[in-house]
Amino acid sequence: MSHSFTHLVLTRFNTAVGYAPSAKRLDSGWLRMRLAMFERYCLPSMAAQRNAIFQWIVFCDAKSPEWFCEKMASFGPLVKTIYVDGWLTDERIAGSVAAADMVSTPYLITTRLDNDDALASGHLAIVQSEFQEQDREFLEFPVGIQSFRGHLYNVYWHSNPFLSLVEKVQKAKRFTTVCCVRHDRVRSAGRIRSLVRSPQWLQLIHGENIGNSLRGWPRLRSRNAPDFEVLWPAEHPSDSLPQRFLFTAAAYGERAKSWMTRRLRPA
Repeated sequence: MSHSFTHLVLTRFNTAVGYAPSAKRLDSGWLRMRLAMFERYCLPSMAAQRNAIFQWIVFCDAKSPEWFCEKMASFGPLVKTIYVDGWLTDERIAGSVAAADMVSTPYLITTRLDNDDALASGHLAIVQSEFQEQDREFLEFPVGIQSFRGHLYNVYWHSNPFLSLVEKVQKAKRFTTVCCVRHDRVRSAGRIRSLVRSPQWLQLIHGENIGNSLRGWPRLRSRNAPDFEVLWPAEHPSDSLPQRFLFTAAAYGERAKSWMTRRLRPA
């Protein structure tokens, strides 16, 4: 394993961000619901990462209730929690990482992961195997899986949220991290290498997602995926295969309608 890079996984939990409503982020009911998904999907998938040396930073609001802070502390040493007061901008993410003094290598790899999603158990090792001392190269893995109503769907999605960035650390330990740009605008932010592998990420589609929608097509093996070490639900809705195809078709129809609306809107 190369010692010329540091690899950090970055997760926002309940911080104030510009693209999501912030009213619920300190509510105990909402936090317990998110923690349940975190412990079922995100946390076990990170604990199962193999053949990779990395550190995982989870950003939380400094005003989080005490019981929540104690719960987050119980996930150590796998999880390093950084508490932020106020808005968590891209610049504050980079500044918080630098202030934590976690980067002492010439290169930095950062990987983005939402708190209700999961990574395949070999994903971080694959990301690290692509390190070539490159400066500012985004790595995207378009093949993944979505979970919707307890069933799995195959997805091929460029500019998805599961990006990594390899960058050279500048003077005075300056860097930007993968959070320097919205994932759907990454193609305007620098060089991108698209790596087609087996499914590398699992995204949950549920009522609390902000801006996520079904993009995949039904898998015949729709209850679990062996490359993901998560706690698969024991019970599933009885959606038939034709019903699941209809869900996908409806989702694509809604996206097409939104695209047409934007195209026809006066400049």
